[in-house]
Amino acid sequence: MALGTPEKRYAQYKRAITLGILGHTDQKQQALRQIAAAGGDYADEASYELGRSYIAQEKYAEGAAQLEKFVAAYPASPRCMQAYSDLGLAYLNLGDKQKSLACYDRVVGASPQSAEAKGAMQSIREIYVSEGDVDAYFDYAAKAGVESDLTALSRDSLSFAAAQKLYLGGQRDAAAKSLRSYVASYPKGYYLTDALYYLSDCYLLAGDRENAIGTLTRLAGQGTNQYTVAVLEKLSGMTFEDKRWDEAASAYRRLYDVAPTKTGREDAMTGYVRATVAGGDGAKIAEMAADVCGHDDAGAVALREAKYAWAGQLRAEGRSAEAVKLYKELAKEVRTKEGSEAAYYVIESTFESGDMDKTEAAVFAFSDREPQAYWLARAFILLGDVYVRKGDTFQARATWQSVADGYSPADDGIVEEAKARIAKLN
Repeated sequence: MALGTPEKRYAQYKRAITLGILGHTDQKQQALRQIAAAGGDYADEASYELGRSYIAQEKYAEGAAQLEKFVAAYPASPRCMQAYSDLGLAYLNLGDKQKSLACYDRVVGASPQSAEAKGAMQSIREIYVSEGDVDAYFDYAAKAGVESDLTALSRDSLSFAAAQKLYLGGQRDAAAKSLRSYVASYPKGYYLTDALYYLSDCYLLAGDRENAIGTLTRLAGQGTNQYTVAVLEKLSGMTFEDKRWDEAASAYRRLYDVAPTKTGREDAMTGYVRATVAGGDGAKIAEMAADVCGHDDAGAVALREAKYAWAGQLRAEGRSAEAVKLYKELAKEVRTKEGSEAAYYVIESTFESGDMDKTEAAVFAFSDREPQAYWLARAFILLGDVYVRKGDTFQARATWQSVADGYSPADDGIVEEAKARIAKLN
């Protein structure tokens, strides 16, 4: 059972880390074990950090056992590749070179140009060299699709180190120039993800949104790495602000898949819904809505807005019966804009079916549920139409007059519509 709210679990996790910083390693590990066993937010972080703490103590057997549990339980975690790197180190120190190679191979295969893969390749090279089989290393490096020539590796490393020094030294313009050169010269370089991240930061600091978005987009396509969540958060927000709806929707959807917390996943899915709706493509809205409704952890806001957009699209296409099915789901909660509007359209469908008594009853039931004022006023205008259908023009006029006299604001069309209905009776 998870330990309290996300905020409490975060505080517990940070306390565990602080215990380690203060040198209380046993207490830190005990706290991490409790968080990992309880599940919920930060259980994955705790599970990984526990294995890592064993490695730091050179307790390689315990570290390997814990990290194997972590990668099995959280295969999509952004920490997964680093965990395999740590496993490679543990097994190497335990004398099992084959298991060590298998773990490092997972890292290289997942994202060949990542910083983690660079470290893994160095370890792989050392293992092959220790076995006296350098040719096997070169064959492996060629198949992995990364630079395998040691001279090229040296150039790669030195080029990045120079750019990194400028970046860390705060020389942003010079760093951006050097990083651009590195990215162009080493499209499969070991430090490509780091270089792209630094370069995107240079662009952001310079206010160059176009190039920042381009660089973040390229970095987001490098596979899951230590930057993935931060990059997708920045990319989704920037493209949404710039009304690049398709790009924003794509970034938010990918962010949902890697966000480490429930709140993060819900926020990402809400962004995905809003960006897709803003794009206005009916087919994409329908596809998005079906996608969102297929995920129980999408969050109440995303689910509500997705269903609302889908119903609106169906209604625009003349598929009223299908739209009403969705509106009935949304109408269960009328205090939201979507719920109030949905409830009105359900009442309107009843009116259009010709059942005036049922429509009248539905309007009064709607009013008892404290809906939003605009849609309640629309419902009472419809109620006046019910009375006209019943031949009770006196009651119809009184209903519309109550709307004209009591509704505000007066400039959103409601008062004008009520007065127009009254004028038709005169």
